[in-house]
Amino acid sequence: MHSSSLIYAFQTPIPGLGDPVQFSAAQRDLSDSFGGVWAAFVKTGNLNWSAFDASCANVQVFMSSGV
Repeated sequence: MHSSSLIYAFQTPIPGLGDPVQFSAAQRDLSDSFGGVWAAFVKTGNLNWSAFDASCANVQVFMSSGV
């Protein structure tokens, strides 16, 4: 579900999705990484990752260590 990422991006409680206060250390790190990518996008307009290519079905993976 795409909306499930909102709690990680905004680090705010969202009914039905959860409360970041309950994040584990790994979830907090992931949330910090995810939110950082979106903040950089807002500032620069650049997501700094490869565009989707249907021929290889690439996806973007977020990890606590970065994108």
